[in-house]
Amino acid sequence: MLAFLLCQTPGVVDHAYFLKEAKHARIIRAKIMDHFERAASPTTSLAEKEGLLQFVVVGGGPTGVEFAGELIDMLDNDLSKQFPSLIPLVRVRLIQSADHILVRLHTWHTAAALLAQAAC
Repeated sequence: MLAFLLCQTPGVVDHAYFLKEAKHARIIRAKIMDHFERAASPTTSLAEKEGLLQFVVVGGGPTGVEFAGELIDMLDNDLSKQFPSLIPLVRVRLIQSADHILVRLHTWHTAAALLAQAAC
């Protein structure tokens, strides 16, 4: 049901990638590499480069947070060597609907802290 609702949101089908299987990760990696290669072209304007190098991860749950971290590692460890002049233009944003990321983990830690405090 959630996938159906997301696909009804304008732009999702054209611009978003879902990360449910290993094949999705390979598709996303190839798309990231394509964006860097296009941004590295001497005919690409600064505005186009900035657009190509904007990455938005939607979802502050375990998958979204881990993916954002892995993307940062890929930028720092690999792409910074291949495309050093482009790294300052890269922006990675993690979007979450709640007021903090990893909501379930936060809820569990809060409950554990309250139990520990009550035991004292």
